[in-house]
Amino acid sequence: MDPSSTNLIWCKLRTYIGQCASLTSLTCLVIASIDRYCSTSRNARKREFSKISVAKCNIIIIVLFWLLTSLPVPIIYQIQNNVCSPQSPGYIIYGIYVLNLLFYGFLPVMLMIIFGLLTVKNLQTLRHRIVPLQQHQQRPTFKQHMDEQLTSMLLLQILICILSSVPSAIQRLYANITSTVLKESLRQAWENLASQIVRLLFHLNYSSSFYVYYVSSSIFRKKIKRLILYKRLIDRISNTDGRIHQQQHSIAPTINANANQQQPQAFTN
Repeated sequence: MDPSSTNLIWCKLRTYIGQCASLTSLTCLVIASIDRYCSTSRNARKREFSKISVAKCNIIIIVLFWLLTSLPVPIIYQIQNNVCSPQSPGYIIYGIYVLNLLFYGFLPVMLMIIFGLLTVKNLQTLRHRIVPLQQHQQRPTFKQHMDEQLTSMLLLQILICILSSVPSAIQRLYANITSTVLKESLRQAWENLASQIVRLLFHLNYSSSFYVYYVSSSIFRKKIKRLILYKRLIDRISNTDGRIHQQQHSIAPTINANANQQQPQAFTN
C-alpha cells in the first residue's frame, strides 16, 4: 500500500518535494537548451548569457520560484478515500490546465524543440561560414565533427524529453480529473502501478544525459576512457607509493637495530 494514502504528513511532504524537484529539473533542462542556443549565436549579446555566473543565478532563481509557487501544496493536499489528492476545486483546475498540461507537458517540450532547432540552425550557419574557406580539404574538420555530434546530441535529448514528458503529463491530468472519484482498491492499485511506471519513465529526463552524450559523441567517449585510464594510473601510483612507504617503515627498524649493535663494538675497540 502506498504510504501517502495513509500518512497525512508523508502525503503533503512527498507531493511538495516531488513537485518542486521535478519542475526544477525540467526547467533546468529547458534553460540548458536556451544556453546552448545562446552559446552558438553570432550575436555577442546573446553569447553573454552563456556564462557560468549567469547559469548559477538562473539555478537559484528557478529553485526559489518553484519552492514558493508550490507552497499551497502542503495546505491543499489531503487524504480522502485512501487517496492523497488536492481538495480545492480551484487548485484542481490549476493542476489540470496549468501545471500538468503546460509546465509538465507542452511548454518544456515545445521550448526544447524550438531552441534545439535554433541551435542546429546556428551550427549550420557557422558551418557555412567555415566551409568556403576550407573547400580544398576533403576530410571534415574538427569543428564540423563537433557540430555534427552536438546536433545529434540535441536531437536525442529532445526525443527523450518528448517520450518521457508526454506520458507523465497525461497521467497527471488523469489523476487530477479523477481525484474526487470513489475508486475500488483494485483500481487504485492499477493506477498506482501505472503512476510509478510513468514516473520512472519521466525521470529519464534527468538520468539520460550521460548515456546520450556517450552514445552520440565519440569525443565524449574518448574523454571518458581517458578519465578511467587516468584514474587507474593514479590508483597504481598510489598503491606503489603505499608499498614503498610500508617497505621503508619495515626496513627502518632493522637499520636502527644494526646501528645500535655496532655502536658498542666501536667503543670497545
